[in-house]
Amino acid sequence: MNLEAIRHRWLSQIRAAVREQAPLLALTAVIVLGGFVAEAVTGLAGQMNHLWYRPSYVHFIRILAMPLPIAFLWGRLKVTDGDGVWLQGAPGWKAAWRRFLEVYLNPRVVSAAVLAGLMVAANINVFGAWKLAIPKLRPFDWDPRLAELDRLLHFGRHPWELLRPALENSLATNILDFSYYTWLPLVAIVCAWQAWSPRRELRLRFFLTFVAVWIVLGDIAAVAFSSAGPPYWDHVVGGVNPYRGLFDHLSAVAGQMPLGTPIVQNALWARYTSAVQTPYTGISAMPSIHVAMPVLYALVGWRTWKPLGVVFAAYGVLILVGSVHLGWHYAIDGYASILGVLVLWWVAGKFTSKRFPARSIVA
Repeated sequence: MNLEAIRHRWLSQIRAAVREQAPLLALTAVIVLGGFVAEAVTGLAGQMNHLWYRPSYVHFIRILAMPLPIAFLWGRLKVTDGDGVWLQGAPGWKAAWRRFLEVYLNPRVVSAAVLAGLMVAANINVFGAWKLAIPKLRPFDWDPRLAELDRLLHFGRHPWELLRPALENSLATNILDFSYYTWLPLVAIVCAWQAWSPRRELRLRFFLTFVAVWIVLGDIAAVAFSSAGPPYWDHVVGGVNPYRGLFDHLSAVAGQMPLGTPIVQNALWARYTSAVQTPYTGISAMPSIHVAMPVLYALVGWRTWKPLGVVFAAYGVLILVGSVHLGWHYAIDGYASILGVLVLWWVAGKFTSKRFPARSIVA
């Protein structure tokens, strides 16, 4: 194959990747444009400067490389000869490498993965920019209503009080505290997994829902239900604090063993009240993106391999319980997120099923 033919092949596959990711590109363009319009309407000049926050783009491009060694080794295990016997030695490795180049490092798949990573970074930067602006757009005024709704939904008691007997043990609190911070690396891992997924319809559905969760739930709904959450009750509500017992318990646990939650909660408030703010350090309770993400993972996991979906669902329950027991959220924040993700997943599915009529289509 001559250079011109190689160039033509590469360009045609890159164009195919752009067409495939066109809905994600279009959604990102709408969100970015909407961010600049919101900046002009609200008078918050410079709010969208965070769109260019470089570490996000660098990070998401780097994490794209994470699944590749695993994919190569997994492909090596599947290499067989004509009789279905596992191919050993150098021939097996050469065959695995050829398969790896064909399946994962072809221009279309690489271009689609890179585009997905860049679009995710851009949307998360928009999310981070406007999360900082929530109290500027609307003061934290929903906390009393959310706390009361929590109490009414849980038979006249606050959810943390119902959880307390089962989680009184300091070790249980510490386990939840550790588990809660596994959430961030999982965002990177699942995005990298889906970026290279050969299941084109499912991949697009995941990223459309992922982006919508951060913007629709994380920004728009967060402004509509502007709330700081239980850790900041004394700062934004005052009076009798119905969460005092919970935070006394967390303080007691922190005195016995390392506990990250009180440190992070105090640091976020200190950053919130300081003159210097950076993306992703904004404060917001309703709805909970921490709960929303595992729900999305469970949905895509179930469509990929049902046991994986069950594992992610169990993880989501763990994060929901942790969000309440560690004082980050009202339980209703998590319930709203679950419902919101299911709706967004359904909408994205309606769109992608028309774009990819055969659900088994792969890249």
